[in-house]
Amino acid sequence: MTGRAVLAVLLTIGFYVLAIGLAVALLAVPYFEWTGLHRINIRITIFCLAGAAIILLSILPTFEHFRIPGEPASPGTHPRLFAELSAIARAVGEPLPEEVYLVQDVNAGVRQRGGIMGVGGRRVMLLGVPLMRILRVSEFRAVVAHEFGHYQGGHTQLAPWIYKTREAIGRTLTHLSGHSAMLMWPFLQYGHLFLSITQDISRHQEFEADRLAARVAGARAFIAGLRGVYGASFAYAHFCRQNSAVYADALTPRPAPDENFMRFLRLPHTGDAIRKAMEDELAHPRLDPYDSHPPLAARIAALEKLPPGVDSSTEPLAAALLDPIVSENAAVPTSAPVPTAAPLAGALPWEDAGAGGEQFRWDDDVRRNFHILRGWTVGTLPDLAPSVGKAGGKLGTRWVADEEAARSGRALLAGALGLALVRAGWVIEASASGHAVVRKGDVVVDPVKEIEQLIDGSMDAAGWRAKATAMGISSLRLDALRRAA
Repeated sequence: MTGRAVLAVLLTIGFYVLAIGLAVALLAVPYFEWTGLHRINIRITIFCLAGAAIILLSILPTFEHFRIPGEPASPGTHPRLFAELSAIARAVGEPLPEEVYLVQDVNAGVRQRGGIMGVGGRRVMLLGVPLMRILRVSEFRAVVAHEFGHYQGGHTQLAPWIYKTREAIGRTLTHLSGHSAMLMWPFLQYGHLFLSITQDISRHQEFEADRLAARVAGARAFIAGLRGVYGASFAYAHFCRQNSAVYADALTPRPAPDENFMRFLRLPHTGDAIRKAMEDELAHPRLDPYDSHPPLAARIAALEKLPPGVDSSTEPLAAALLDPIVSENAAVPTSAPVPTAAPLAGALPWEDAGAGGEQFRWDDDVRRNFHILRGWTVGTLPDLAPSVGKAGGKLGTRWVADEEAARSGRALLAGALGLALVRAGWVIEASASGHAVVRKGDVVVDPVKEIEQLIDGSMDAAGWRAKATAMGISSLRLDALRRAA
């Protein structure tokens, strides 16, 4: 650790020597031109003075304003959580962080608040509540032990040196980009060198913290935790793209991983996408030169060589460690509600397909395909269904050439029908068929079954219109995105 810390400091010093040396050289040009040649070239002088000013201003240290990232947690408000954190701290031989925050994120992390370049300051730990609703207790323990490992290895003291220098290099390149490509070149080369070396340091730190986590909670639990974090992060990226039309501009705030996100995780197609992404990541690991973490496959391969420890698959979710916040004037409940236990062994929470997630999927499908459904009603479904749900038909302005696209079209129509009924006051519920149905009193409609019958011809247009009219749903719009008044 000492050698890597020295290297990081030397690289930081090297950058500032480069920057100050180049600035001094630029200032020396007009000085020697005046004292030696007794003349001044205005263009050269402006170029040199402006370049030196840009470099010197770019490397000035910036002061971070700490913003409260979430709900502060303490032994008084969350005794069960702090009992677990205290046990982990004792196991790794580190004190508890001075500040713990519960945040809306699918990750956990540690940092230093205050101090100068990692010296001094207060330890801060961030715990993602959505992540605690995905990981089981031992898996969460392993993830937290990994974060404590960054404290134990002195990583939080080394990280500010690396981060601040990267930040200064980036500022310098950004500011020089509008001034001179020639002056950018040495900083660009040094930046590549700095990143390649410091990213290797950061990855080594991750492996060290992984080994500590496996020692505290077992390799098996930490592998499950890593897979859970990867899967949740992958799903959250897709959730953001589907729920923020201009997400790619990096200006619109990302939607929070709230209850809607948890329902999104439970959708069958989300679970399928996660599994495929996980299989691809493990089969074809890719090392991003700018990623401070090693590939997931490399981390799991290293962990599999360590003692496996406990099987966490039947444990309750880590959210069971959270205590409800009780106001001082409220009566203290005799027992706190405990989150639903984890699924059966081997299953992940998002692999449970429930009716609660169907409405979210329907709403998502209708929003993304609003142009196809615009103007159509439940009563006119027989006219729309053949062109959308049959192979060889048209999906909007696009020809549907294969059965997979036709299945997507049928799923869209079923979702639009179900959502139209829900918006009109019908209630969504699970069924023995494995997909959701909607109910109003004693009347039950299975959207998937109804669309299949319209597609295969077992129900003709006249029969459907008569049925829809009898139920009073014929005029409901398929592009309904709001509940009917």
